Amino acid sequence: MLSTLHQLLVSGNDEIVIAYDGQQSKTLADLKREVILTQSACQTQNLSRYVIACRDPWFHLVAMLALQQLGKTVVFPHNQAPTTLDRYRNGAALVADDSQLQPDVFIQEPVSSIEIVSKSAFRAVNALDCTLELYTSGSTAEPKKIVKSLAVFEREAVVLQSQFTAMNNITHIIGSVTHYHIYGFLFRVVWPLLSGRRFDRRLITNIEQLKAAQGEHRALIASPVMLEHLAQDQSELSIGVVFSSGGPLKFSTSQSVKAQTQQYAFEVFGSSETGGIAWRRQTSIDTPWQLFSGLSYRAVADQLVIQSPFVDQAGDYYTDDSIRCIDDRHFQLIGRRDRVVKLAEKRVSLSAIERSVTSLKEVECAVAIVSETGTRKVVNLAIVLTTLGVNNGHSVADWWKFIRRHLAKETESVALPRKIQILGSIPRNSQGKTDNQKLQELFY
Repeated sequence: MLSTLHQLLVSGNDEIVIAYDGQQSKTLADLKREVILTQSACQTQNLSRYVIACRDPWFHLVAMLALQQLGKTVVFPHNQAPTTLDRYRNGAALVADDSQLQPDVFIQEPVSSIEIVSKSAFRAVNALDCTLELYTSGSTAEPKKIVKSLAVFEREAVVLQSQFTAMNNITHIIGSVTHYHIYGFLFRVVWPLLSGRRFDRRLITNIEQLKAAQGEHRALIASPVMLEHLAQDQSELSIGVVFSSGGPLKFSTSQSVKAQTQQYAFEVFGSSETGGIAWRRQTSIDTPWQLFSGLSYRAVADQLVIQSPFVDQAGDYYTDDSIRCIDDRHFQLIGRRDRVVKLAEKRVSLSAIERSVTSLKEVECAVAIVSETGTRKVVNLAIVLTTLGVNNGHSVADWWKFIRRHLAKETESVALPRKIQILGSIPRNSQGKTDNQKLQELFY
């Protein structure tokens, strides 16, 4: 299965614009030249694994293609903090576009140009042989390794193109999600490239940037967090299509997006492990999820089990989600299945702790995590209070006693939270998911 992305390197449409940043455009000819230059720089390292930490999605793309042309394993870290990169760098070379990270290969706008790039400069690449290592944080903030082939991304891009006909008039892609996570990489880079659209290299981080980038022929690749901020702003926007992933949208947010952009957002449900599973436009509070083409599903004791071309392994894949079946293409999402951990030889459900705490009228949301203290593992708890809870005026110590008494009625003593933090909001990453690493830092 030849990689469609790598086939671009041997195509003849050199003047086609594929990316832009407000100051300059990048063509296919630029991509070819910069891939060759980056290949040359990476060859000096003579290693098998390379960590890509480019903040610009253009350089991220260049580095990935160059390394895959060389037959190397590419690693996408789950964030680009220096301390995080130090962990991934063991036995691997670091490729980055920020010199302060002291990369082994520094990638930047080329100072030299290659006037003519021959097609023979590139080799045909089997997408199944292009290994990508991706990482996502678990409940302990220890990164979870996920290995995928480039083929699954290319397959999914084809399905997205056929599924979302609303994209037919879209020429430009803008986004508020980072390109080194699966959703951002697929929707901001891979899909645009394979469908002949241009992607904006700039990351939208606030409403003002979004207003400056808007346009009726643009698709916004967003997270629930960005759309919730947008709903609070209440500005009318000219956006051709809106996508959201990283968690279900609140129904009120879905309604606000409709009021501001004259359309409902396309919500995409999936995970780093599975890729996309289903989608919906939340026109009512009970709108079901519709399975993507090429997938099948079933429920085993409410657990979602899929067969998908977006997962490298064949056969059934058991997800961590609970569902209610409607028909062979639609289901209702109930929520995440229990996250069970073992503490002092006892099985503890973090999800059950969270559900119990949020049943209190004083608590709006709660996130339980496992932290290591000395030789022990303990449960810590972050909570956000309702207005009623805030008005109670209790101290953190009071809440600690109150919640432990509440949990003691229904859980093992080993599961009672050692520490409690009261927050204004739960920290989330650019994908809108709980940032477990930041939560862990709050308890040290």
